[in-house]
Amino acid sequence: MKKFFSAFIMASTLAVSTTSASFFVVTKVNAQSSPRPYVVLVNGYQDCCVWDTRNRGVYMGTVVRELQKHGAEFRLVPWDTFRDGAGQRSSTSNDAAFLQEAADFINNQLDPNRPLILIGHSFGGDSLLSLAPRINRQIQFLGVIDPTAAGGLREPVTRRRVPSNVDYFFNRWEQNALALANVVPFDSRLVSGSISGCQAKNCDQQEQSLARNENGSEIRVNCESWEVTCTGYNPIPVFMGGSNGTKAKRLAHNDMPSDAYLQRQMANAINGVISNSSQQAQAPSNLREAQYLVGDWDGDRRSNLAVRRGNTVLMDFNFDGSHDREQGYGNGNSEDQYLVGDWDGDGRDNLAVRRGNCVLMDFNFDGSHDREQCYGNGNSEDQYLVGDWDGDGRDNLAVRRGNKVLMDFNFDGSHDREQGYGNG
Repeated sequence: MKKFFSAFIMASTLAVSTTSASFFVVTKVNAQSSPRPYVVLVNGYQDCCVWDTRNRGVYMGTVVRELQKHGAEFRLVPWDTFRDGAGQRSSTSNDAAFLQEAADFINNQLDPNRPLILIGHSFGGDSLLSLAPRINRQIQFLGVIDPTAAGGLREPVTRRRVPSNVDYFFNRWEQNALALANVVPFDSRLVSGSISGCQAKNCDQQEQSLARNENGSEIRVNCESWEVTCTGYNPIPVFMGGSNGTKAKRLAHNDMPSDAYLQRQMANAINGVISNSSQQAQAPSNLREAQYLVGDWDGDRRSNLAVRRGNTVLMDFNFDGSHDREQGYGNGNSEDQYLVGDWDGDGRDNLAVRRGNCVLMDFNFDGSHDREQCYGNGNSEDQYLVGDWDGDGRDNLAVRRGNKVLMDFNFDGSHDREQGYGNG
C-alpha cells in the first residue's frame, strides 16, 4: 500500500514537530530466567517519532526503561523495511518490504517462546496493523499510536483487523483541529481512530487529545492574546493584573509517542502481559494437558463430564461419552486454569478462565466473558475454589491460602468470610 504525502505537506509536518525528548540509548541487558521479550519499535514517515536514527536513541524512554527491566531485546525499524537501525528508504516508499521481511523473521526465525511486543507510530502503526494478521504465533502486545494510512488519512486504518492471536491491543489517537502544529492526520476531527475489527483478548482503544503528566493530570499552557475564552482571561493590561489565561495543552500527531501519560499507560499494560506470559511459561504440566471438568451443563440437576483440551471444552450432557457441546473459550489459552460454576443462578454450570488473580466468567456458553473478577485477596500462587457460599443459588469464588479460605459472596473481589480450617 502506498503511503506518501506531497513533499510540501510532509516537510511542513516534520518542520512543526514539537516533540522534545532526551535520547535514551538502548543498552543490552543480561537475559532473565524467563524468555527475553523481543520488542519491535516502528517509526512513521521520515523516521518519526518512536526512535531516533542518528544514535539509536529512543524517544519513548519510559516504555523502554520498563522493557529493559525484563531484559528485552530491541529491533528499531522504519515503516517501510524491517532492517534493524535503517531509516526510511524514500519519500514514495510502500510497506511491502516491511510486511514480507517482518512476517518471515517473526514466523520462521524468532523463538516462538519469546514474548513479542510490537509498537508503531503513524505509518508505522498502520504497517503493524497490516502485519498482525500475517503472524502465525502469539503477539503478546500490539501498540499503535495515531496510526494513519495513505495520504495521512485515518479512515482506511479504522477498517483494519486485529486478529485473535493478539493478547493486548493498545490504540491511542488524537482528535484536534487541523493547524500548523497538527498537519497529520488530515481527518483527525472527523474520524474516530478506533479499529473496528479488534478480536484481541484485550482491546484497549482510547482517544487522547490532551497532553498529560505521568500521573494523568493535565498540562496547562499560556493562551495567546486572541484566545479570549481561556480560563483566567482578563482584558486589562498585564501590569494592572490582566492575563491571557491558560488552557489545557493539546497533543499533536508527532508529539504523541513522547507523552508521559500515554507512555505510562503503555508501560503498565506491557508489564502485565509480560508477567502473564512468564506465569504461563512456568505453569505446571498438568495445566497444559487434557483436563476433565465436572458440571451440570444443561440444567437437569445432574452433573456430567467435559474434556478440556487447550482452550476448547467438549461437554457431554447424557453420559454417552460423546460431546454435545463444544465451546472454544475466546478468553482462554492452553496455559490458563478453567473453573466451573453457576455464575448467574440459572441452574446451569458454565465456565470461567482464571489468569493470575483474575477470573473471566462466561454466563451463556458464547466463549466470551460476561464478568471479570479480579480477586483482591488472591495471587497467582493461590488455589481458587468455587461454591455457593451464601445459598443464593449462585456460585462464587474463594481463595485458599494455607489452611485459610477467603470467601467472596457478591463478586466484589473482597472476602466476606474467612475460615481457618482447624483440621486443614
